Amino acid sequence: MLFLFNGNEKAEFILAVLIILLLLAAVFFLIVMAVDSRRFVIRRYSIESEKPEHPVRIAFLSDMHQNEFGRDNEKLAAAVKDCHPDLVLVGGDMITSSIAAQDKGDWMRPAISLLKELAAVCPVFCANGNHEQKLLEQEEFNAQYEKYMKALSEAGAVCLHNQYAEACGIRILGLELPLETYRKGRPYILEEKEITELAGKCGEDGFTVMIAHNPKYFPVYASWGADLVLSGHVHGGLMRLGRRGVISPDFRLFPKYSGGLYSEKESRMVLSCGIGTHTLPIRIFNPGEVSVIDIVPKK
Repeated sequence: MLFLFNGNEKAEFILAVLIILLLLAAVFFLIVMAVDSRRFVIRRYSIESEKPEHPVRIAFLSDMHQNEFGRDNEKLAAAVKDCHPDLVLVGGDMITSSIAAQDKGDWMRPAISLLKELAAVCPVFCANGNHEQKLLEQEEFNAQYEKYMKALSEAGAVCLHNQYAEACGIRILGLELPLETYRKGRPYILEEKEITELAGKCGEDGFTVMIAHNPKYFPVYASWGADLVLSGHVHGGLMRLGRRGVISPDFRLFPKYSGGLYSEKESRMVLSCGIGTHTLPIRIFNPGEVSVIDIVPKK
């Protein structure tokens, strides 16, 4: 069938087609966002090193922001336990500071119920993210922070505040950087000596895992001497195109670090895409992530 258009009719037809295509694209992305915001995947990483004497499996969780997968996160807990980790490490932002600041309802329950379940089967160590750090540094929210820290302890989790723990033959540092290191706009310049002042020097013997919420400073963490860095914060870049995240929390397009495995000198960083959302509930081609890291002795 042949259609004949004059100039105006042709322009109107093209415009109508474009509008329909845009509407279809919007519906498609909304569906993907709704699905990806309600699911998570297991991503596995393998790190070889001459330092550990025997294999260690770590399950790493970050940026849950009070999300739930089943009541009391029973689906998430079951998935983690099915991976049979030796340790569970938590990279912060398991709560959302704006909700915690109101201290209403059961804002702690999703995180505490999950970590209590996991602490019953293996050691759990936590470090602060920027949301926990905000409660700590802003005096009017200190009561909520103390309440959360007490609940973590009672659940069986150990929170590391620029402190070390020894477990399964490896050394774990929970790095706690001040809130200003997360600022947007004028970037903060972190130096290696600041990490040393906060946490001391990195030991040369043994394998050191650093839980550091903000991945932006990975080269500094590597210079300090961390063998493995576990980070979050970027939420996978909200939307992922292939292996690249689209936008970071400080509004940088296609950030250098958005999710996956990175190398710097002799160090490795596993950057989790996180398992939750806040403020902007956007996850496109970017489901939540439980990171499972096998540290393997190099023969």
